Amino acid sequence: MTSVEQKKILGQQLSLLANLRGISQVRLAKECGISRIALNRFFRGRSELKAGDLLRVLKVLGIDIQEILSGTLKLELAPAIDRQSFAVAQYS
Repeated sequence: MTSVEQKKILGQQLSLLANLRGISQVRLAKECGISRIALNRFFRGRSELKAGDLLRVLKVLGIDIQEILSGTLKLELAPAIDRQSFAVAQYS
């Protein structure tokens, strides 16, 4: 898996996690001090976030950076959703 693909998957996973936790893009962007457009582009894999912005997104979502680095991020999915479809990519 390429670096670009890994970043796209990370954005998609964080978008899903925000939705599952009931946090809108508007609220998340506001709490992180970034634009909603920048956040949306990141979630869709169209752009990257600065390291500090990504760390703030992780903090608001309650995710430890080690979960990302070790590939152990677990998504709290409803039973109807296929967990295999959202396997976390290994980041090294």
